[in-house]
Amino acid sequence: MSNINNNDNHQIALHKELTVLWMKAQPIVRAYISATVRDRHHSEDLLQRVALTATDKFESYDRDRPFTSWAVGIARNHILDYLRKQSRDKHHFDAEMLDQISNICSDSELIYEPMKEALGHCIEHIKGKNRKILEMRYVSDKKPMKVAKELGMTANAVRHVLHRVRLSLNQCIKERLLGEGGKG
Repeated sequence: MSNINNNDNHQIALHKELTVLWMKAQPIVRAYISATVRDRHHSEDLLQRVALTATDKFESYDRDRPFTSWAVGIARNHILDYLRKQSRDKHHFDAEMLDQISNICSDSELIYEPMKEALGHCIEHIKGKNRKILEMRYVSDKKPMKVAKELGMTANAVRHVLHRVRLSLNQCIKERLLGEGGKG
């Protein structure tokens, strides 16, 4: 009985690990597929196939390699298969081009992860009305006119605040990244 529980626990742990890794990799895999397959429906189908393949083969994933690179490799194989089937279409990429795009997408995780962490840190320091406007615009996805109306401001004033906040965040991110780069 405990052997079954151990196996269940192992499967649950694998599922959790895959979920976390896939959530980080999915935007990059989606971008890679979208860059090579123009039809949105086919692109989404391929993304789902990649997710299924990653799930099926997750136990064979080498944890010494970045997961995103592994998932992009799976996507590459699915895209090549898709393009072979669509070879009648004159708008397709060759394998070399797919490799170049794949390398760019795989490297992007290494580039953007420190930026996302720095952004998170910098956003924590935005307070008061600036924070409220930032959240209304980018978390709630409200247009400046709507934000202005709700806060009793002009749309121009909201745009001005957002501009200043973005400049401040940009500067904070640069300083944070340069600070971390100088420590290494």
